Amino acid sequence: MTSAKLNFTIATAAIFSPAWLDILNESSQIVAALMPFFGLALVILQIVKLGRNGK
Repeated sequence: MTSAKLNFTIATAAIFSPAWLDILNESSQIVAALMPFFGLALVILQIVKLGRNGK
């Protein structure tokens, strides 16, 4: 598995998995609130990186 695929997998899990948010909410409400945004940022960064490498 390439690093790009791994990053997309992690980002997708961070954005769409309610199970992650419940577990994180028990330890830190701030992290649970920010996790979807970090996942989205990771996806955007990977898309930009792939776009630059593709040209």
